[in-house]
Amino acid sequence: MSELIKQTLKSSNQTDPELSDLFDDDTEDAGSLMSAVYLVLEDNMSVQGAMDHVRNQSLEKNIDEISYILVVDSEGILKGGLNVSQLVISEPTEMITSVMYPDIISVSADTDQEQCALIMEKYNLLTLAVTDSYGRLEGIVKIEDMIDVFQDEATEDMYKMVGVDEEEKILGPFLTSVKGRFPWLFVNLITAGLAAMVIIVFESTLTKVIALAAFLPVIAGQGGIVGTQTLTLMVRSMALEEISHEDTKKLLIKELSLGLVHGFVLGLIAGIVAYFWQENIYLSLVIGFSMMGNLAVAGISGVALPIFLRAMKLDPALSSAVVVTTVTDVVGFLIYLGMATLVINLII
Repeated sequence: MSELIKQTLKSSNQTDPELSDLFDDDTEDAGSLMSAVYLVLEDNMSVQGAMDHVRNQSLEKNIDEISYILVVDSEGILKGGLNVSQLVISEPTEMITSVMYPDIISVSADTDQEQCALIMEKYNLLTLAVTDSYGRLEGIVKIEDMIDVFQDEATEDMYKMVGVDEEEKILGPFLTSVKGRFPWLFVNLITAGLAAMVIIVFESTLTKVIALAAFLPVIAGQGGIVGTQTLTLMVRSMALEEISHEDTKKLLIKELSLGLVHGFVLGLIAGIVAYFWQENIYLSLVIGFSMMGNLAVAGISGVALPIFLRAMKLDPALSSAVVVTTVTDVVGFLIYLGMATLVINLII
């Protein structure tokens, strides 16, 4: 909230509790961010009258930059808005109502900051009107006042995806870092045990062909990267409400296809390397098909997991990367070692 508003409130000796709540610094809503310093026109003005009004008000309120102007009626109810450029190119005798945009997106003062950020990013708004329950204009939220909100939201999602407490600082207290990171590290230890169990199950296969072990981290690593890439895009798109439930099938098909294509190319490369090393075409085929299968599963997991978390009323970013990595490790090892076991006599 701007210092000008704070000073105005202090000097006015206001004791209205509603007014105090509106500008409470501790709240995380539009009211705590909105500015009362802005230009507004009345809908009964002509373009020429509006130009004169803008010029006078800009000087009085010391406003240097003007990009968008809101329009209200005689009772202060928001009616529309227009760009300064639209005002300049219009005929002086035209009425404001004929050149303004009547459909203006607005929020109430108690709208959450993250929702405001989402609206402004989704519709590419530089300013967001704030109105009361009767539609009367109370103020505006400027894009520059939302920068911290954008950063906080992105940081929160990033931290949650990797299981880090959003309050932790890299130079913060040692014990705080331990408490913040350990829970999900412990969970990852347990889930990693599943991948280890798969390897134990196929121990006899690995002992017969030691070369198989060399490509275990390759299969798992590529699957983890693909899954995390898809997951990151999904979480961000969900936060911006760019996708809906109806898009699920299309997303699954797309990521499955991407996984197969990337898996084919990477599997071909890894298979060629394996062939020149071991001179066994069957080992190369196992590596190639395993890569394709794991990357396909990784893409599907990256889509399905955040959708599942949202269906369970949980944050889609909630340590999703940890879970996706576990899925790709376990499934990748199962496909790879399972296929190798089936053709073990041809590989030996």
